[in-house]
Amino acid sequence: MLKSTLRWVAIAGIFAIPVILPFIVSSSMFFPFITGKNFTFRILVEIVLGAWAVLAFMDARYRPKFSWVLATVTLFVLIIGLADFTGSNVFKSFWSNFERMEGYIAVLHLFAYFIVAGTVLSTEKLWKVFWYASLGASVLVAIVGLGPIFDDPTHFYQVRIEARFGNPIYLAVYSLFHAFIALILAEKWRGIVWHRVLLIAVAVLHMVIVVLTQTRGTTFGLLGGLMVATLLIAIFERERKALRVGAIAVLLAVATLVGTGYAIKDTNYAKTTPILGRFTQIELTTGTVHARFMNWGMAWQGAKERPILGWGQGNYEYVFSKYFDPGMYGEEPWFDRTHNIFFDWLVAAGFLGLLSYLLMPASLLVSLWTVDRENLEGRKWSLKKLLSFETIKNIFVKRDHAFTPTERALWTGLVAAYMFHNLFVFDNIISYILFFSVLAYIHFRVTEDDKSLWNDVTISEETITTAVMPVTLVVVGLLIWYINVPGIKTSQALIDALQPQKTLPTGQVVQQTPEDVLAHYKRALDYDQLGRQEVREQAAQMAANFQRNENVSQDTKVAFKNLAMAEMQKEVDRNPNSARLELFMAALYGGYGQLDKAEETFKRVLELAPRKQIVMFQLGEVLTLEGKNDEAVEVLKEAYEAETEFSEAASRYAAALIRAGRDKEAVDFITERFGDVTYDDGRVFGAWMQAKRYDIIAAILENRIAANPDDLQQYVSLAVAYNELGESEKAIAILEGVKDDHPEYTDQMDTFIKEIRGW
Repeated sequence: MLKSTLRWVAIAGIFAIPVILPFIVSSSMFFPFITGKNFTFRILVEIVLGAWAVLAFMDARYRPKFSWVLATVTLFVLIIGLADFTGSNVFKSFWSNFERMEGYIAVLHLFAYFIVAGTVLSTEKLWKVFWYASLGASVLVAIVGLGPIFDDPTHFYQVRIEARFGNPIYLAVYSLFHAFIALILAEKWRGIVWHRVLLIAVAVLHMVIVVLTQTRGTTFGLLGGLMVATLLIAIFERERKALRVGAIAVLLAVATLVGTGYAIKDTNYAKTTPILGRFTQIELTTGTVHARFMNWGMAWQGAKERPILGWGQGNYEYVFSKYFDPGMYGEEPWFDRTHNIFFDWLVAAGFLGLLSYLLMPASLLVSLWTVDRENLEGRKWSLKKLLSFETIKNIFVKRDHAFTPTERALWTGLVAAYMFHNLFVFDNIISYILFFSVLAYIHFRVTEDDKSLWNDVTISEETITTAVMPVTLVVVGLLIWYINVPGIKTSQALIDALQPQKTLPTGQVVQQTPEDVLAHYKRALDYDQLGRQEVREQAAQMAANFQRNENVSQDTKVAFKNLAMAEMQKEVDRNPNSARLELFMAALYGGYGQLDKAEETFKRVLELAPRKQIVMFQLGEVLTLEGKNDEAVEVLKEAYEAETEFSEAASRYAAALIRAGRDKEAVDFITERFGDVTYDDGRVFGAWMQAKRYDIIAAILENRIAANPDDLQQYVSLAVAYNELGESEKAIAILEGVKDDHPEYTDQMDTFIKEIRGW
């Protein structure tokens, strides 16, 4: 009875993961699309792990069986652990943060999920139910994703659907997996035809979803995976000729689709249709694709510095800062991923980590395509034998294995599509779960008739009831509490701090006071676990906002300042080489007028991120406020020279020259860089005003009026400029012209004219 109960607890938990996770969005926590799914996954895994552990003690059938898939997954977990605990920020490598919720804690949970699924789902029937359950949930996800299009069909070409994932990329890879899973189930079905037709329809639905997410890497991965699968079917499917013919037809259809896309890419229709434009107007030298290439270049530099075990998970920010490419000025200021899973693992765990990651899909493919274990037993192998034509023929032609040629081809196509998708994005908890589910299934298939490891070890029933069960219950309880509860409470407190309103016990909704917000941040910081850096960064930003808010009391401002300063300093002390944290600290100093400390800290940031323009900009502002104009010029010149195409860097440099009184240099630079000294930029214009260069100001204003003759404010400003130049009559003439064109402003213009004449 106990064994049966534990078995069904484990099976139910494994089934629940792909069925309920896609729908969880926890609005009460920070990053609601990420945190709710991850905490649920972790708690479910911890429960099923406990049930499985007792089962494994009770019955040898539930102990792991050896396969190369198991070996490579275990190797991956061990190497990533070694990399994380020798990396740049061990705490973050282990816990990650709310935005990603990965780290070694996630790897360990995925490993536990793999072990339990690969042993407890011990029959093909159970696995079939598992895949059908996941596929059924995926259809509901697809319907939710299509919701905006159902509401307004005009969105078909314009909206990147995302369902309950918060990111179209995550939905794309989810549908990618289920498209192939549906095809595999259709291939395995031997019953009535309509069932197979329904599965194929589900596969097509998910292919449409992939396209509607407008995720280019996943869409091209889908096409590539289909081409791989159909090519393999055409080559190896000998018994069912209809499948071979169908595969060739699909192969030709995909090739035609790709060719058509290439042929129409320069047409106006392709350029003006959003969904077509996204797939056909891909520029390698601009936009997100170019940013990916620059990211990969930085990642390669970081990998060369720490090639063996890398920097640890979640620590790409150190590489991004140190090897920042100034050409990324138009992108977001901080990247924590390379948007390429292979570079991600190369940075996180070095070449050993990347190799261990690649060995997992490699072992899966080898398991798919090699002959049965029983055909290898008792044979003496040599290198010559392994490389012989007969062996190679047996591996790829002989089919003693339970996998059919078409099934092998479809699983291979899925792996190819998934790996191509990962060239341009990164994994998330849903894609990881699906990938490890596939690994667990293939592991089950190739070990189905094998004996378990430690098969002969027996444990008495008394030991199980008096020791194993109580210890397991305590351990599972501690895991659930320690791993999840502090993070959940921190996330909830943080989201409470960011909410503009609160609900009273009476149900009344009222505006939060600054004191309420402060209390929420203190509560979030008390746990000092998962998400602590995000809490401190958010607190620092809130402190700056309150400092500028005249409605916040001085006592509250001081309390927030003290909290933000103390907590950010704690985080900096724990991670002294983090340019991001030092930048937050420097901004705090600057916001509270501690310019000397701000200058010192910004310079320290530049040592960690020597080519990052945003740091130079902020340092330049501080130096200007301190009256160190010549130093500001040098810093902003360096920012400009780092990437001369960056217009903001050019403007800041020009403005710094003007503020330093180096007008001739400024005029020469602006003329050379922008073609005319009357280049109109708010920052440069303000500097000319400060320098009282009314001749240049008047020329700029003349251009503004020519471009927008109805902007009366520009006329008044131009009149002021001419008056400052001593050309009062010209100024008066401008104001008289305004009176003629706009009589309703006569009184105001007369007042200005009197001021000019000194009446």
